[in-house]
Amino acid sequence: MRAGRVGALAVSTGSRSDVLPDIPPLADCLSGYDVSGWFGIGAPKNTPSEIVERLNMNINSGLADLKIKGRLVDLGATAFAGSSADFG
Repeated sequence: MRAGRVGALAVSTGSRSDVLPDIPPLADCLSGYDVSGWFGIGAPKNTPSEIVERLNMNINSGLADLKIKGRLVDLGATAFAGSSADFG
């Protein structure tokens, strides 16, 4: 798309993408349509809470790094940092 060899008609998410803000979502034509994926990082059951919180803090720090954010945008992704409770 960046090279102009192909064009996008719509994005599959329910709202406009931060990566492709000029491309409308399919939900504009198909009410309620929202197909998106996500990735998360988990730990084994019974991992001590202090380890989970330390991992969460370091992952959120990484997601706030401009170089990492930029790479995610290049891949078409949006990072959402949050707490381990949010993820749960």
